[in-house]
Amino acid sequence: MQKFLSDRVWFFGLCYQQSHLKSKPKFNSTLGTEYDFLLEGFNEVYDIAELKGPNDFLIEEHSEGERKNSFDKRIDYRYSVKFSRALHQVLDYINEFENFFERIKANQPSISNFLYPKGIIVISKRALFPEDGKNSKQYLHLLNRQFSNIEILTYDDLATRGRIIVDFIKEIEK
Repeated sequence: MQKFLSDRVWFFGLCYQQSHLKSKPKFNSTLGTEYDFLLEGFNEVYDIAELKGPNDFLIEEHSEGERKNSFDKRIDYRYSVKFSRALHQVLDYINEFENFFERIKANQPSISNFLYPKGIIVISKRALFPEDGKNSKQYLHLLNRQFSNIEILTYDDLATRGRIIVDFIKEIEK
């Protein structure tokens, strides 16, 4: 999936341009890992994307118990370990990108300007959301509102964006 998306960054949005990987800032994080994507915007904004698997859960069941005076069980959910790890990675990458930008710029002269990046996490698919209670689109919207500088997408969201863009291009070519 990573290779597929690296050749089609427009799936993340039309604000990103296809660029050569060599021109992108590189840095090693204290996590011992490297970001999956550094998306280059048209205005020299670099956003950091972290991909987890389409079969990884965003939220998972935490506990189940009886509710007093109720016919249904109480189910509590929590963020999955994979999502928690992705969130931690993105926050760390953003912080290190900002802290080490002067060193990045010195090692890579092709990077001349920089604006603070946002993070993008791609994980799961809507079919893996719990079926009881919450509408997956509404839940994801509520979750995204809590993170002002991090966007959380499912692979369904990426596919939908891609389809909308392709349909739009086909329409204007008529």
